[in-house]
Amino acid sequence: LAAAAPAAGQSGRIVGRVTDPIGRPVEGATVVLVSAEAGQAPRTARSGETGGFEFAGVPAGSYTLRVERPGFRPRETPVAVEAGELRTVVARLEPGGRRGAALAENP
Repeated sequence: LAAAAPAAGQSGRIVGRVTDPIGRPVEGATVVLVSAEAGQAPRTARSGETGGFEFAGVPAGSYTLRVERPGFRPRETPVAVEAGELRTVVARLEPGGRRGAALAENP
């Protein structure tokens, strides 16, 4: 019977910040969280005035985090989330075209 209970305690949280190369916040970046598992819809957030974003209630698993903002190179990186975990990600976007920028994951 316990196995049939919802997996509410099996989720984590991703919080992060989008910055430019010298650490200034990048407001209005689109942040998309895509699950490696089939059947889970992508989740989208937008960075705020301080560059911050958050995904709460993220089921444990493997994800790709995509960050895009006009005037900057888009970036994506793998992120793993474990049950009960708070994962912090800092995205440093480089100005320019379409190629990657540094995205650091801080466990």
